[in-house]
Amino acid sequence: MSKQNVLYFIAGAIVGAVVATFVGVSNPTSGIALQPQVQTGTVDFLIDSGEVVTFTDVPLGEVPTVFATLQGVSDVGFEEYDEIGVFVKSIGGVKGEGDAWWQYWVNGEHAQIASDKYMLTPGDVVLWKLTAQHEE
Repeated sequence: MSKQNVLYFIAGAIVGAVVATFVGVSNPTSGIALQPQVQTGTVDFLIDSGEVVTFTDVPLGEVPTVFATLQGVSDVGFEEYDEIGVFVKSIGGVKGEGDAWWQYWVNGEHAQIASDKYMLTPGDVVLWKLTAQHEE
């Protein structure tokens, strides 16, 4: 076998292995079950409506979003918008009024997306605050 044929054979074997890997992963009849990666761990929640309530070591659920985790520690009133996500209207029965609405921060950073879109990681600290202004 010539050197060129050996190189073609090796390249073909590599391409075949890569293709087989992707076909096996994406083919539902291949018997390979794909499991979503679930975050394990906890986060801390602070809810400030004039008086701060703290929840420590809140376990992350199957869908570790700020919103889903909030629903695990308090009653939440919300409205859902197709493209944007959820808008939290009340937490623990305390509603936003006038210019004050519920806003949240993660690890001291004011969030820029809806709470059902923000994925938490273990160790995060979430602050929900009823406020009329964007505070850093």
